[in-house]
Amino acid sequence: MVSQKPSKSSRGGKPSHNSSKFTGRSPRRSSSKSSAQSLGDKSNMHRIYVRRRIMVVLVVVVVLALVAFGAYGLVHGTSMFGGGSANGSASAQGGSSVAGAQSDAKSGAKTGKPTAKPGKASNTDSPAAPDEQAKLLPHCGAKEVELDLKANHATIPVGGSVEFTAVIRYNEASYKKGFKGCIVDGSDASRVLSIYSGSNTVWRSDVCPTDPRKLAMYRTSDMNHDERKLTWNADQTGTACQDDAKLPRVDRGGYTAQLSLKEHPRVKSNKVDIIVE
Repeated sequence: MVSQKPSKSSRGGKPSHNSSKFTGRSPRRSSSKSSAQSLGDKSNMHRIYVRRRIMVVLVVVVVLALVAFGAYGLVHGTSMFGGGSANGSASAQGGSSVAGAQSDAKSGAKTGKPTAKPGKASNTDSPAAPDEQAKLLPHCGAKEVELDLKANHATIPVGGSVEFTAVIRYNEASYKKGFKGCIVDGSDASRVLSIYSGSNTVWRSDVCPTDPRKLAMYRTSDMNHDERKLTWNADQTGTACQDDAKLPRVDRGGYTAQLSLKEHPRVKSNKVDIIVE
């Protein structure tokens, strides 16, 4: 029989190469990995911190921008509504200091009284001004406004009707440097339409009372005139307010229509001839 020689690991108590796996440099490698992981965590935390700071800065910038925008809008709106700018026509053109026009139908509903004519409201380029605006502006003088009148028909039958276009216009010739506008009453009781037969008055638009219709007149293109529609049903008004259906009709003949201002009787429109046949 062949006897086996004892291995070197069993001689003299020398350790084998396999035992070095448990006594090598493995602990040092584990320590290096822990240090690297710690540095990576610190780097990630730093990046998160930087991102948060950037987000905070962005939020602050947005908030400041919104506050600045709101403050600008508030100041800008106040200056427009105040009506005290150096150029009064600029605020009027923006339409911020002038309210919408009131129609004759709305005025009649408030008073509850019949009118002597079925006056029709039309597109009004110069809207009615509120009481606050009226207090800031002076009343228009006789040289600051002028009147114009047109009719849709020159001839109508007995019992027919004719529609007039009544215009109050700001007089450009009276413009003065620094002028901020003026107030005029554009209601049917102040801007009066009259129908004449010779020297006799047969119909007036101011027989029935109406609410004032204050207009702010400016030099700008959208505020320098006011336009209204009025209808004459070829009838006669008396001294008292009556429903239009109860008014007597006029006879055949020639009639003349003209506008005038009660505040300034000398301010009159052109004459328009109407023939009833």
